[in-house]
Amino acid sequence: MKKIKNKSSLNKKINLEKKHKKSLEKIAKNPASIGITGMFSLSEIEVPIFNSYEKVGEIDIFVFDCTNGINYYIEYKCNDSKSMRKKTKKQILLAKEFADEKYKGNPQRLLYVSGEFNTKELIGEKWVDFSETPYK
Repeated sequence: MKKIKNKSSLNKKINLEKKHKKSLEKIAKNPASIGITGMFSLSEIEVPIFNSYEKVGEIDIFVFDCTNGINYYIEYKCNDSKSMRKKTKKQILLAKEFADEKYKGNPQRLLYVSGEFNTKELIGEKWVDFSETPYK
């Protein structure tokens, strides 16, 4: 009986990973799905973040060329929770720190997308509903 439970849990994890990847591809192809005006000219999915010598994290979507002139760092989670937002905040700030060294100049937006593309932006220390923020 335990084997079935493990198999079921493995299938659930595989399905969640597929949903995650499919959602990332949808966001990258259609930024309007999360409220962004403009198209992504150059974006990468699941980008590793390094400090000087080692991998310290990963960001789901890193957009460093959008037709609206803004760089986006987007982290997607299938399910929203307080702990997910806390974890996402750490990941997104690592991505910003990494990108600050390489891609200066353009304005930057730090986004957290959950579930059915509910989008929040990190402004200061607080997550704000993206629909309420200007300059998308």
